[in-house]
Amino acid sequence: MMLLSNRTTVHISCLSIEYLLKVLPTIGDWLNACVAIERAVAVSRGFRFNKNESKRMAKKIVILLIIMNMVSGIHDPVNRSLTDDPQDQRTWCVASFRHSSLLNIYNTTIIMINYITPFGINLISAIIIIIKSTGLKSTATQSMNPGHILKQQLKAHKHLIVSALTLVLLALPRLIISFINVCVKSREVSYLNLTGYFISFLPSTLIFFIFVIPSTGYTNAFKIFMKRFTSSIRSMLSR
Repeated sequence: MMLLSNRTTVHISCLSIEYLLKVLPTIGDWLNACVAIERAVAVSRGFRFNKNESKRMAKKIVILLIIMNMVSGIHDPVNRSLTDDPQDQRTWCVASFRHSSLLNIYNTTIIMINYITPFGINLISAIIIIIKSTGLKSTATQSMNPGHILKQQLKAHKHLIVSALTLVLLALPRLIISFINVCVKSREVSYLNLTGYFISFLPSTLIFFIFVIPSTGYTNAFKIFMKRFTSSIRSMLSR
């Protein structure tokens, strides 16, 4: 009875944990893409940008994104099961799509869409922001050389391109592991795969280093905040 209970627990963990580990990072990537779209729209519309309307839309889009990602990935736990390995005396949590070529194509398509599309949105949004900012600056200061203005805007918004490239590079190990359909028995290779898997979660934990540090404006704002914070702490301690 205990053995049956343990196997049931392992099976539930196999279905739920693997599913969440695939879906949650993808949701994070799409949310980052939505932030990039909002930035591009805000720059494009300028004073016509409605912040309150953007907040209302953001709530709906976040819910829609979560539902869409969870539904699009539901095929994974449905086709995942426990496989016993009598030779090594261990149990594998395996997802198999080989019984259906259409399902295999669908799985590959979903993985590629979730990898390429958010990166493309981030990069295109960064380019739009740079181009629009250059156009606005050129209109305001017609005496300046447009090429010089473009260089200034590239320097000012380089963090957007750096962030987009960083996100896609950190997500690359997760993409590679998603297409590995064999059970790895070598301990060294297992550790390598595990390391690559954890690297793909870095964007969620290193938001400060990916988005704040590369930006001069954000970094200066952070320094000002820290100065005010330390001043408040010192004044409290000196009382």
